[in-house]
Amino acid sequence: MFTDPALASHAGQFVWLAVNTEEDRNAGFAERFALDAWPSFYVVDPADERVALRWVGAMTVEQVQGFLDDARVAFLGGTPPSQSDRLLARADRLYGEGKDALAAAAYREALDLAPSDWPAYGRAVEALLFAYAVTDETHGSVRVLEDALAAAEALPEGERTERVTASVRARLEQATAAAAASTGEARPKGP
Repeated sequence: MFTDPALASHAGQFVWLAVNTEEDRNAGFAERFALDAWPSFYVVDPADERVALRWVGAMTVEQVQGFLDDARVAFLGGTPPSQSDRLLARADRLYGEGKDALAAAAYREALDLAPSDWPAYGRAVEALLFAYAVTDETHGSVRVLEDALAAAEALPEGERTERVTASVRARLEQATAAAAASTGEARPKGP
C-alpha cells in the first residue's frame, strides 16, 4: 500500500519504519508504545518519541492519506480550528499514549460536539470504537455504532453508502450482543 502513487506527496515528509513486534529484539518498541492490535500505525516525534497520532487496524489508501495529513498537523502543532478538532487532538495524544479510557472520553466529547459534516468523523469513530474495545466498554460501542448507523443512513444513496451502512449495522449487532452478554440482559436486534 505504501508504494501507491497516491502517497507520493507524503514520501519526503515521513520516515517509514516497519517493526516486527514478534521478534525479541523489538520488545522495547512493543513495551514503549501502546500496541493492542495489529496492524498499528504511529507517527512518532523523533526528538522525544511522543506519539503524535496512532491508528489501529487496516487502512485504505484514502485513509492513509487522511491519517498522514492529520499526523502532519498534529506533529507541527498549532491550534485546531474547532472545539471538536481540539478535542480530537487531545484524544489522539491520549490514544497514542495508550490512555484508552481517557481518549475514549475525549473522542466521545468531540463527536458529540461535531457538526454532521465533520471531516474527521470516520477516524474519530474508528478510534473511539477501538478505545472502547480495549476498555471493555461495550455499551459505549453500541451508542457509537447507533449514531454511526444513523449518520450513514442519512448520506446520499450509493454503493459505498450501502456498504458502509451494512458494515455499521453488522458491527452494531455484534456490539449489542456483547453488551447484552456483559450484563446478562437480552436486547432485541436492531432494524
